[in-house]
Amino acid sequence: DPDHEYDRAELVPTYNNGDPYEVDGRLTWTKTNDLVTITENTPVTNQHIATIVANAKGTETIHTDVIHYPTTFDNSDYYSDTTITIKQLATDFSIDNQADDEEIELEVGDTFPYETSYLPATSDYTNVTWSTSNDQVVSVDANGVITALAPGTVTITATLHNADNEGLAKNWNKEETRTVTVPIPITSFTTAL
Repeated sequence: DPDHEYDRAELVPTYNNGDPYEVDGRLTWTKTNDLVTITENTPVTNQHIATIVANAKGTETIHTDVIHYPTTFDNSDYYSDTTITIKQLATDFSIDNQADDEEIELEVGDTFPYETSYLPATSDYTNVTWSTSNDQVVSVDANGVITALAPGTVTITATLHNADNEGLAKNWNKEETRTVTVPIPITSFTTAL
């Protein structure tokens, strides 16, 4: 199913006798709302495959009608309903607790949880991955929590992915980077006159 905006899927009818040629071409696709676009692709096999692209957040029911061939069989109208729930993609995000021109400093052993917000605020599909330029200096987990491990300076990168390798009709990624420094700790101290 297309489970979020701009996702696409194919709706393939399955016939009880396995023979798509029993359908005489009178197959229709209707929708309860206007949340998806439906395009019928009739391949050589006459299977009446529909391509569905999700356009907006919400719940959509796709009603598929087919009339059996030959109609003298029982002249019945057969149908199937498919209901899909479409999530809203985040199109932008920000790191809220470190400005992009700010460098934070952590001591070895310190942790710091990054906080993010998404646009639109009603987004329910927010796929962000985190990475570090040097995981020997500062590590970062899947939730954006960094841990200082050794002296040095790293770049932390957060990437909003809305493609998910699902063949979206629309695809964008956005990155945010932040700088983190772990200073060399003072291990001894002397004074002289």
